[in-house]
Amino acid sequence: MRHPNVLLVVLDTVRADHCGAFGYERPTTPFLCRLAESSIAYDDAITNAPWTLPAHASLFTGLLSSVHGCQEGNPYLDRAMPSLPETFRRQGYFTAAVSCNTWISPAFGFGRGFDLFIKPWQLRQKDDDISRQARLRQLRARAVLDFIRRDPLSNLANGLYGRFLWRIRDKGAGRANAFLRRLLPRLPQPFFLFVNYLEAHLPYRPPSGWGRLWLHEDDRRRKRRLSQDPWTYVTKRRDMTAAEADLLVKLYDAEVEYVDACLGNLWGLLAARGLADGALTLVTSDHGENLGEHHLMDHQFSVHQSLLEVPLVLRLPGGEGGGVRPGAPVDLTQVAPTLLSAAGLASGNDFPSATLLAAPSDRSRIAEYESPGGFLRRLGEICPGVDLDPLDRSLRAVIRDGLKLVEDSSGVCRLFDLKADPREERDLAGDRPAETGFLRDLAYRVAGPLEARLGVARDPDSEADLDPRIRQRLRDTGYLE
Repeated sequence: MRHPNVLLVVLDTVRADHCGAFGYERPTTPFLCRLAESSIAYDDAITNAPWTLPAHASLFTGLLSSVHGCQEGNPYLDRAMPSLPETFRRQGYFTAAVSCNTWISPAFGFGRGFDLFIKPWQLRQKDDDISRQARLRQLRARAVLDFIRRDPLSNLANGLYGRFLWRIRDKGAGRANAFLRRLLPRLPQPFFLFVNYLEAHLPYRPPSGWGRLWLHEDDRRRKRRLSQDPWTYVTKRRDMTAAEADLLVKLYDAEVEYVDACLGNLWGLLAARGLADGALTLVTSDHGENLGEHHLMDHQFSVHQSLLEVPLVLRLPGGEGGGVRPGAPVDLTQVAPTLLSAAGLASGNDFPSATLLAAPSDRSRIAEYESPGGFLRRLGEICPGVDLDPLDRSLRAVIRDGLKLVEDSSGVCRLFDLKADPREERDLAGDRPAETGFLRDLAYRVAGPLEARLGVARDPDSEADLDPRIRQRLRDTGYLE
C-alpha cells in the first residue's frame, strides 16, 4: 500500500463562527470554502483547551490536558506521552514542521518526532532548536541542510531579527510560505507536514489591503488609536465603546481573511508539484478568540464557546467522500487517530479516541483550563492593585446533547443550553439539577476530580527557567508567559 502524504495545518486563534466556510456573514475564508467542497467539514468541532500550548498537546497526543499535563504550570510536552509526528516517523514518514508560534517549538518539547523543525522567527535556522531525536535521513539537498547549519553570528542575527524585523509585514506566514516553497520540492515522500500560522493572534494588524470589503477609510484611520491591550480590558480598568468593539472585530476578520489566503498559497505550492490532490489534509485551529464577549479579550480565563468552537476540515486523498458536513460532535483529540487511520497506519493503543470518520452522534466532549498562576502574577505586574482572585481557578467544560456544564475548581457549576442560548448568558444549573449532576458525574468519570492545578506530567529533562529570548518572543506575541 502506498501511504499518502499528510498535511496538518493549524490556523492559530481562528474561531469557527468567524469563518465564511462555517456560515459567517463576511467572506473571510474563500479558500477554505473551496477546500470544503471536496472535504468533510465538521460544523460542531471544539478544541480541548482554550489556548495554544495545551490545545496543541491534545492535538499531538489525543489526550486531555489533565492527562498530558502540558499546561502553563508545566509548559513542556512530556516525552512519555504519545506523539503524532513520532508515530508517523516510526512508520516510515519524513516529518517536518513550520511553526510561527514560539510555544509550539522544540523549546517546549514539540520538536520530538520531527526530522526537521523550521522556526520563521529565526533569520538563520539553528540546529540546537532541532529535536534531539531528529534524524535527517533521506534529506540530502544542500539547500535544506542550509536551514540548520551553525554560524557563529547566528545568535546575534536571530536575536535582532526575532525582536525587531520578522513581524514587520505579518506574523510570520509570509516567511513560513517562503520556507515551504523551497522545502516542498526536496521533501522525501511520504511526508507528514505540520504548519502553524499565527496571523489571527493579537494584536490584529492585517497587512494593507486585507478586509477591504468591510474596513472603510475611517476605520483605517481609527485603528491607529484603537487600544488592543486585552489585560486592562479583562481587569476592567478600561471599557470599549460599541464602535471600538466593531472595529476590533473587523480587524480580526481581516487577519482571518489574510491567513486563509496564506493557506491557499500553501495549497497552490502543493498543487504546482502535483502533491495537493493526493494528500491527506486536515485544517483546523487550536482555539478561538474572545472579542469582548463576557468582558474578555484574547484567549485566557474562560472556556466559553468563543474559545472552544474551531473550524475543522478533513480532505481525504482525491477528495473521496467530500462535500459533506456531518453534524456529529467532534474535538481535537480525534485528529491524531484520524490521520493515522486514514493514512493506513497502525496507532496501537496510543490514541484511543474515535476517529472523526466514526464519531458517534451522542459523544461527550471535555475541555479544560488550568488555573493560570504564572499568567496572573505577570498580569498583576501590568495591572497593580487589581483583584485577580476571581480569575485564579481551573475550569472544565463538558458538552453533550447540546448542554454544556462549566465547573470551576471551587465547586461552582453552571449549565447552559447551547441551542437556545449560544452566547452562554443564562445559567440553568439551579433550574435543572438532574442534568447538572449527570454532566458533572460524567466529567468526573472521564477525567477525574477537577483540581486547582490540572498539570500532572513532568519532563525530567526540561529546564524550568525559559531562555530570556524565548520569554521575549512570547511577550512580543502578547502572551503573559
